[in-house]
Amino acid sequence: MAIRLSHPTRDGSRVTLSIGDSTFPLIVRGQSAWAHDRRQDAAIVATMRSGSSMSVSAVGANGNAFADVYRLRGAASAIDTATLACPPR
Repeated sequence: MAIRLSHPTRDGSRVTLSIGDSTFPLIVRGQSAWAHDRRQDAAIVATMRSGSSMSVSAVGANGNAFADVYRLRGAASAIDTATLACPPR
């Protein structure tokens, strides 16, 4: 799971993905953020399936906090379709 952020982040900024009551710290470089490992990736995808929205929050390179918000309506169907089209190796 990787996310393209709307702004570059400040060096050393913490990036947090929130879905409902669940939060996940992400690895970040510039405007890209991703899960720490396959286990965290699987947990994020499983949480996305039942969530209604998710947000990614960080501090931008300019020092201002920001949050990118995504609606998850239809995410479960999209995940299922991608899984069928691209089975794991």
